[in-house]
Amino acid sequence: MITKEQDTEGRGKYFLAAFLGPLIWGFMAVPIRLLKNWSAEDILHYRIILAVSLLWLFNIVFRKADIRADYNYFRQLPKNNRTKITYLTLISAILLFANWYTYIYCINSISVQAGAFAYILCPLITTAAGYLILKENLNIAQKVSLLIAITGVCMLATGSLTEVLWSLTIGSLYAFYLVLQRIIQGFDKLNMLAIQLAICTLFIIPQMLVDQSPIPQDSTFWTVTLTIALLFTII
Repeated sequence: MITKEQDTEGRGKYFLAAFLGPLIWGFMAVPIRLLKNWSAEDILHYRIILAVSLLWLFNIVFRKADIRADYNYFRQLPKNNRTKITYLTLISAILLFANWYTYIYCINSISVQAGAFAYILCPLITTAAGYLILKENLNIAQKVSLLIAITGVCMLATGSLTEVLWSLTIGSLYAFYLVLQRIIQGFDKLNMLAIQLAICTLFIIPQMLVDQSPIPQDSTFWTVTLTIALLFTII
């Protein structure tokens, strides 16, 4: 039986995660802005490459048991469930890839405000999608709060239509990515992220081979991109 103290501790952990997530995202515009002299494609490509390399290295060295457990769990699933998980993971990778690209492009080519506004919209879209798609319950107070928040967002969204559309696109991509992660149950989240990043790598390799862009030589690019990959992607 869960005691009141245990329940409070568990809730505190989730509230802390809910607070730290937007706090970290809020500062993400800073390192991306430092890379404004490079194209969004270069930033995205090397962010993915560094993140997938670091995450797989960490998982292989320290989390072999978790990888093995997820593999065995996947094998034991009925065929229909395995197919469903495979498609959901692929769609998740596409949404994540598109979200990252649009956010990076928006910050460096549209406006920082539009990028920041996207992550104000994201929790609202996620909550609404959870209610409408996942059939998660919202009490009256939560519905009223959501309505007030949406009204406030509409009042803020009276500026440039272009910026609002960019914000809505970025927020929606990540919101639906989060909804899919809620549907994909039973797997370690770091393992799932590693697989999704590996799929993203398959998207960028053909483009990098075709473009044959020179590898950035500036130490600032690699320092900032490594920070983005480690802090803002994995952690």
